[in-house]
Amino acid sequence: MEEIKANYHTHTYLCNHANGDVLDYVLKAIDLGFTELGFSDHNPIDLAYFDKVKLHKNYLNLNMSMDSFLNIYLKELNEVINKYKDKIKIYKGSETEFFIDDIEYYKDLRSKLDYMILGVHFYSYKGKLINSFSEINEENVDGYFDTIINAIKSKLFKVIAHPDLFCVSYLNDSNTKFNKHILDRIDELCIEAIKNNVYLEFNINGIRNSKSWGYKNYKDFPYPNVKFFEYIKKYQKDGLKIIIGLDAHDPSCLNDKAIKLGLEIINKIGLKIEPYLKIND
Repeated sequence: MEEIKANYHTHTYLCNHANGDVLDYVLKAIDLGFTELGFSDHNPIDLAYFDKVKLHKNYLNLNMSMDSFLNIYLKELNEVINKYKDKIKIYKGSETEFFIDDIEYYKDLRSKLDYMILGVHFYSYKGKLINSFSEINEENVDGYFDTIINAIKSKLFKVIAHPDLFCVSYLNDSNTKFNKHILDRIDELCIEAIKNNVYLEFNINGIRNSKSWGYKNYKDFPYPNVKFFEYIKKYQKDGLKIIIGLDAHDPSCLNDKAIKLGLEIINKIGLKIEPYLKIND
């Protein structure tokens, strides 16, 4: 793959940790010759469930409010979809956590959108809330895979964002690295993704983050994790779909150095990348 003409993992200022509004991204994408752009800002939190699982209050600040979602995000998306329909195809989406007990809330969100991306930044396991960036270890890693697999089975999600995110803390904690149990769980994830026509994402923002964390050699990046993608490559012959997610938190992320490095890594591994997300497949 030599260039990118579509992205479906895009964040706006409404999530409080990104820059740019819907129009900023659309104009940048058109200027770059993109043919499709999907927005996937962090969805509003179900406050009742938020209190139930005891998510840290700061997490609220990393997501849109319901008012912003309904009255700014969706409104602005509908406006640009109509205004720029002859220049670029625009989709309404969200990046969403998944707590299975809150599934009715996710169903309601999905009814307002074209697609949803799963992003497991937190998950519940044996009565505890686990942070995917910093707290995954041998004792709780099954909860990470269970969450993804249950989300896939729910048929609410089209893409699994950074499926290898568990590597950030798990590989630091575990002396066994990718042991048989982990590989078995990755197998299970891939099989369910194929069965349910769900795409796995090669996340470019992992490269941006990894470089800022001090990693210089791409083989050392915790995500996108080279060993993870080398392993799942075998499932592509069975129909596993992999798509690049720019995970853009600024319009400049639609065309930056991290993308170039990401494409180099993809080509070295020999991954087949889907150029477009087939929303209605």
